Amino acid sequence: EMLGYPRNTGSRRRIPQAEKDYLEALKRGLYAKRNIDAGETLNEENSYMAIPAQPGQITSSQMHLLGPLVKTKYKISKDGAITSANIVDEGGQ
Repeated sequence: EMLGYPRNTGSRRRIPQAEKDYLEALKRGLYAKRNIDAGETLNEENSYMAIPAQPGQITSSQMHLLGPLVKTKYKISKDGAITSANIVDEGGQ
């Protein structure tokens, strides 16, 4: 078996739920580096990525989908999770 494919079958191996859960727990989420006011643009100075990601939180794998003008809808406290529900992407794709 190489790269998850059994030899000569052309089918992928079934990934156990425990493995999926383990990998999900390793996702990095976006957090507030300091208190962020409503309407403020998110950037490297006011946010950071860390494990674990919370449910609904922006993850590192979603960051490339966001535009450069992502602003907060609501105030976010320092170290608070930044979720898709509390941002507005004004320059997204």
